[in-house]
Amino acid sequence: KKISVLKRCKVDRETDNFRFIDALSDMEGTYTNKFDSEYTFIHDSMFEIVACHFGRQFPELMIQYMSSDYFANYIKVDGNESENRISENEESTERKASGLCIIISESHYQMLAERLFRDVENGEMLVFENKTLKHPSVLQTFIDVMARKSYRELYSIFLSELKEDKGVCHYVFQPQMTNSQQSFERFRIWMHLLHEGKRVRAIYWVIYCGHNQILQYIIDQILTENGNVNDLFKNSYKKD
Repeated sequence: KKISVLKRCKVDRETDNFRFIDALSDMEGTYTNKFDSEYTFIHDSMFEIVACHFGRQFPELMIQYMSSDYFANYIKVDGNESENRISENEESTERKASGLCIIISESHYQMLAERLFRDVENGEMLVFENKTLKHPSVLQTFIDVMARKSYRELYSIFLSELKEDKGVCHYVFQPQMTNSQQSFERFRIWMHLLHEGKRVRAIYWVIYCGHNQILQYIIDQILTENGNVNDLFKNSYKKD
C-alpha cells in the first residue's frame, strides 16, 4: 500500500518512515491528532476534503484502500441512470456529500466491482447499500465477478451464516439517516433476528436492499446445482 501511494505521489519509495512521522508530528494539534501510534485528521471534514482531492487524481488507489463506509457515501459512478429519486429527507444529506464525491469512470468499473465483491467476502454488508451497485454497468460487472466463483464459494459468501456482520450496527444507526420511520423499521427487523438467535446471511441484505438481479443470479445457480431452491432456506451447507 505504502509503495503504491508513494509512487503515484512521485515520492522516493526509499523515504524513511521517520520523515513521515516527523511531518505528521509537526501538524499535530492543527491538522492531525495522535492516538497511541496512529495519526488521524483533527476533523472529519478535513479528511473528506483531502480524500476528495487525492481520490480525484488517483481513483484506483481509493478503490483499493478506502473503507466500505467511505465508499457508501463518497464514491459515485458516471451518470445517474440507476439512482432512484431520493426522498426529501435524504436530499440535504445527498447535496452535502455531493461536492466531495469521487466520480469513478467506466474504465475502473471492473476494479470497482471486484473491490465491492471482496468486501462482501469479508462480511462488509454495507456494500449492498452502496448506490454504485444500482448502476446497470457496475451491477453487471459485479455479477460477472460472481460468475467466476464456484457454487461452493457463492454458498459460503451469500447463503452461510455470517460469523460477524460488520454492517448491522452501522446500518441500523446510520447518522445520515434522517427518516425516523425507516430507522425504526431497520431497528425492528435486525433486533428481531438477533432476538431469535439467528445469524444474518448476506442473502438477507441482497433481498432487503432490493438487488433483484443479484438475487435472481443466486437462485439460478442454486437451481442449476440442486434442481430446487432449498439451499436458499438452509443454515449450513451439506455436501451430498
